[in-house]
Formats: sequence, structure tokens, C-alpha cells
Amino acid sequence: MASGQDFNVASAITFGIMILTVGLKWTFVLGTFGYIPYGWGLYMNSIKENYVWLLLFGAAFCGISAGLFWSSEGSVFVIYPAPEERGKYLSAWAIITDRFLGPALGGAINLGINAKRIQGGSVDSNTYIVFAVLMCVGCGIAFLLPSPEKVERKDGSKVKVAPPVPVWDAIKAYWRSLTEKRILLLLPLFFFSFFYYAYMSAYLTRTFNVRSRAFSSLVSPMGGVLSSYLASLVLDSKRLKVRTKSTFLFFVLLFLQIGLWVWLLVIHYVYNNEYSHLDWSHNKFAIFYIPNILFFFNSYTGQSLFYWTVSNFSTELNELTRYVSIIRSIESMGQSLSWILTSNAAGVDASGSGLIIVNLVGIVVSLGIASPIFLRLNHHKAKEYDDYFISEMSETSSEKSKEIEI
Repeated sequence: MASGQDFNVASAITFGIMILTVGLKWTFVLGTFGYIPYGWGLYMNSIKENYVWLLLFGAAFCGISAGLFWSSEGSVFVIYPAPEERGKYLSAWAIITDRFLGPALGGAINLGINAKRIQGGSVDSNTYIVFAVLMCVGCGIAFLLPSPEKVERKDGSKVKVAPPVPVWDAIKAYWRSLTEKRILLLLPLFFFSFFYYAYMSAYLTRTFNVRSRAFSSLVSPMGGVLSSYLASLVLDSKRLKVRTKSTFLFFVLLFLQIGLWVWLLVIHYVYNNEYSHLDWSHNKFAIFYIPNILFFFNSYTGQSLFYWTVSNFSTELNELTRYVSIIRSIESMGQSLSWILTSNAAGVDASGSGLIIVNLVGIVVSLGIASPIFLRLNHHKAKEYDDYFISEMSETSSEKSKEIEI
């Protein structure tokens, strides 16, 4: 897993630049190709030992391709909707695709095939072949995405489409975006936003049996659905100011993160890894399982807030694309490091309290660093700042941007 994430880090940055040169649609389409060899590599490796090479090749190719996909899918849901509907579409991204329909469908398949496997260990190999077929189908469906210039919103407005830029100019523009003060303040938070993922994966594998984990893959995404829906109600509210919305969700994240990691610390010290491979029929199942649902709730509240926040920085396609690719690449970097830390090669005890404390301290500190962004976010300033990027070489616009720096 770490190797694929390593590719995602570099490719999310590289292909964020690629969007600026070849276009959003075709970057998105190419981003789906790598999942095909990865899916078949998982299946072949589950039935024959001498197909490890295909799994490794698929993981590497998927890591490269996923950088394209990660950079472009977020851009679609940030750029295509009108600003006043962005929260709703970010919620739709969560509910229909990334956090519910996909995981729920996968969870239903997983549970249906593995419901009788009460022992620990790996899932049935037939699980992988179904997923491999779905990956092939998804690649074909990606061609149906319209190009930004063909999108017409409900109010009749069009997506602002900037002309393609030379590669070197795209690199310089990406660097300017990456080194903005407001983005620098958000980078630690992006890094820790999915840092927990490897720990929770190890926690589920260690604590629950196969069918309980299959059950989890079906039920847990519903926490993400609920959080994304509730976040969209806040973010698209016409009664609340931009700053009020971001401040409210910021404190929701802060208190939930503290509460959830403290919960895991209590579980660790009270039960001291006493239970493993729990079945859903066990009387302590809920105590150990509820944190997983709540982490989905918390994580995707954060995702909705992060993308909505950067969408207030600009309305121009190229600039928003750079912001989204920065989020994706830094998220992937944090996730990659977390997988490395939980691997056997790192020599870190994934069942100990150390990783819990690292996650707790990391997310709280990163939220503290990013707090000026959320507590001072202002839509009017974001529009002025956008004027600077639409005419990036204008000295007068550059002077205007300095007036509204956070």
C-alpha cells in the first residue's frame, strides 16, 4: 500500500500541472486506467503465489494513474458547480461516489461473499474478481464526463476555462500556489487528514474477524454520508456568513478528533489488546466498532470543509486545480507515511498507544496551525484574491492581493 501511495504523492503534483496543459476531462479519463491492472493483480495474487509481480506492477501503475484521478476528480466537484451550490455537490461527491455508493457497493459485495467466514485472515478470492470487473466498467464510464467548456449550470452561467499554458509556466504557477501563506498554514492539516487511515486499517484487521470487517465495509461509509450531508446544509446555508460556516465546522472537527482519539486510548489501556477477531455477535463489539463509524463521520466532514474552503480562494479553473492537486498530494503523502509506520519493516508496534498519540497530537496541532484560515475566512476577500490570479502578471493586482493576506 505504501508504494502505491508514494506514486500518488508525486503524480498528484505532476498531474495537477498536467491538467493545466492537456485539460481536465482527459486527465480524469487517463486516471482510471491504472485501476484495471491493479484489480486483476489482486485477484491473480489471491489464487496463485507466482503472480506477486502482477500485483506490484498493478500497484505501481495504479499509483501513477491515481495521481491523475485524484488531481482531477476533486477539481470536477469544486469547479463545475456554481459557488452557492458547491457544498451540495461536494456532499454528492461523498454520497454518490467516493464515500457511499462505491464503499457501500463494495461492502455489499464483500459481505455477501464473505458472510460465513467467521475466522480471521483474508477474504474469498472471488471478491477480487468482482472488483476487477467493476474497475474496467468504471474506466469506460469516465469517457462520459463533459469537458468544462461544455458545462452549463442551472443559472445559465459557464465554467471559467483558461487556455492551456506552457509546462514551465504551469510549474511556476503551481509553486506560487503552494507557497501562499494560506496554503502553507493548511498543509499540516492536509497531511494529517488521512494519516489515521493505516492505523484504523490495522485496528480493524487486528480486532475483528472477516465477516465483521465485511460488515464494516458496508456500514461505516454511512457515517461519511451523514457527515457530508450535514456539512452541505451548513456550507450552502444562505443565513450564515462564510466565516460562521467555516468556524462552526472547524470546532466540530477539533472536538470530535480529540474525543475519538481519547476513546481509542481508553480502549487500549482498559482492554490492553485483550480482544481480537471479534465477531459482530460479541457483547463488546459496539465498544470497539463505533469509533470506526465516527472516524468516517469526522474525516469526511473535514474533507467537505477543506475543499469548500479552498474553493473560496478563487473562481478560476487553473487556480482551483492547483489547490485541489496540492490537497490530494499532501493527503497522499501523509497516508503513505502512515502505511510505512504501520508496516513490519518500520518496527513500530501498530497495536500500541504510540500511533494513537501521534495521530491525536498531529491532528490537534495541525488544526491549531490552520485555525486562522477557518476563523478569518471571508468570501469578499477571496474574490479580490481571485482577481490577482486571473491576471497573475499584473502589478496592480499583485498589490491588491497583499491587502487581504491572512
